[in-house]
Amino acid sequence: MFKYTMVMVLALSVTLAGRAESTKDFGDHLPYEFGETVHGFQDDFSGGLSGDWQWVSQSGRANPFSMATLADGTPEGRSVLQHTGSVGIDNNHLLYMPSVDYSSTTGAQEVLMRLQVTSLTGYGSNNVYGGAAVAVNPDTSAGVDLHIIKFLANPNTSAQRFRVGIGSNLDGGRLESQWTLGSWYWLRLIYDADTDKVYAKAWLSGTEEPGWDRDGVVYTSLGYTGMTGWAGISANSSGNITFNVDYFLVKAEGLPDITVGDFGSIPEPATMSLLALGGLALLRRR
Repeated sequence: MFKYTMVMVLALSVTLAGRAESTKDFGDHLPYEFGETVHGFQDDFSGGLSGDWQWVSQSGRANPFSMATLADGTPEGRSVLQHTGSVGIDNNHLLYMPSVDYSSTTGAQEVLMRLQVTSLTGYGSNNVYGGAAVAVNPDTSAGVDLHIIKFLANPNTSAQRFRVGIGSNLDGGRLESQWTLGSWYWLRLIYDADTDKVYAKAWLSGTEEPGWDRDGVVYTSLGYTGMTGWAGISANSSGNITFNVDYFLVKAEGLPDITVGDFGSIPEPATMSLLALGGLALLRRR
């Protein structure tokens, strides 16, 4: 009995060391679901980009996403997913496509992500520059998007907004929220395939989450209904933009239970192997 207890304590300590909780500071006024259990997947990109993230381009364009390190005062810096340059055409996405298929489930699919734009040059009028995406069909790379936009005709700060896009129709309505270079913003986007309703909002990180800017808007008149697909991050279509993403959450039926904001509850693959070896050693000693 004493030997059994010692082996289990050793295995537990290895598990906790396998994947530390996120050290990123997301500021005050965290989104409401932090600390709650949901059906979902979350990524703070501290461990790089996993193979479940897939680049989907309607015309075979190169992937503009890669890992980057931002100076944040820590010795190792801070890992983020970074978009640079331009794809040059609309409807291209980096999608979360695991072996667990949540893409065909009905009901609501939701994305929450934190994004920072650091540069934007050579932009055109009313073009889209990336953002959050849900219900994206990988065959067409079309879905529901919450885009970063900037209006060339009015290139002041008020022209830097967010906008909903549905399929190939990129003008599903502007949000009241504005963005500025260097600031971090939360983006929340929901599409409900049962009701065809879209909910969207964006707000400055560190401030309280506002009510919906697009509150249950239906876009069936545009020819899109009952859309299903994968969630992810949309790419830039014009000009050159650099934006960073340091947190991504998708909530959908079919995904496993997770605790939002807790990255220490799931052992890394190497940790799982060590646990298995520990259990094997215990059986042999018995």
